[in-house]
Amino acid sequence: MTLIPLLVHAAAQADWSVFAKIKSQSRGNIAFAATTGVYFTITCSESVPYITEAEITHHNAGIILGEYRTRRHQRACEEWPRGALPDDYFEPVRSSLPVLMLSGDIDPSTPMQWAEEALKFLPNGRQIILRNTPHIYGSDCAQNLIIEFIAHGSAKQLDASCATRLRRPPFLTELPARYNR
Repeated sequence: MTLIPLLVHAAAQADWSVFAKIKSQSRGNIAFAATTGVYFTITCSESVPYITEAEITHHNAGIILGEYRTRRHQRACEEWPRGALPDDYFEPVRSSLPVLMLSGDIDPSTPMQWAEEALKFLPNGRQIILRNTPHIYGSDCAQNLIIEFIAHGSAKQLDASCATRLRRPPFLTELPARYNR
């Protein structure tokens, strides 16, 4: 994401070498392939079958690609294997086990409010909001919070002060050396 402004700037100047260098270093990511499979396994069972035509129309109105992505996802799920959900699947999980919920304040996929709602049924749970964080929790702060949670078996006493100090990474104005090989 940090390379997008550089790519746009170079393309506007008819310089496609930046794009070519980045693409030449991209040989496919096996982790991405695995996570895509997990994504379809989950969404084709838990959400896509429950999307109504009215929701598709409403939520895609005014979007530049319209219903394209939703329809493609539905078509993929027609072929993807899926599991049957138990009758109580959509009921809240109730547990006294320790729970750590990390929420990114700019996460478009999993809004912070979902964790807030879940915590009503998890008395030993804690939500920590990570500032300037989208749906990727790879910061040192997030990783250290996870390690501390696992080590201590509780989220209650975690020092989460790092979560308020997180900053978005700066946009890059030149290609990193790894692309110039």
